[in-house]
Amino acid sequence: MQQRFRGDLIRYHDLFKGKRCSGWEMEELIVATVQSDTQAQPHVRWREAGHDDLADKGVLTGLSANQWEQKGVQRIQTNLQGVEFSLRPLMSWQIWWKIPISLIEVGDECVIG
Repeated sequence: MQQRFRGDLIRYHDLFKGKRCSGWEMEELIVATVQSDTQAQPHVRWREAGHDDLADKGVLTGLSANQWEQKGVQRIQTNLQGVEFSLRPLMSWQIWWKIPISLIEVGDECVIG
């Protein structure tokens, strides 16, 4: 499985002249690799664009441009819903977030709302 993933990643970089993978592109490469391994358990099920955009808009909003707190090399800010956002300059300025468990409904699938 690792050999397949390494090969797919090399082909991606060759095709796009060394461009870094976006998060969703990396997810698709990983899922394709796992799906190709008939011995992998459990099998993965991929649903493209599986995020609930309506729920995400309410929870992932409410940031202020000048309210970022320096924490090490990161910059942190928490919105009114209690979601903590962090800017990661050493990771190409990725934005990460932690959603409080109280905002997550757990069933057959996790729903943020």
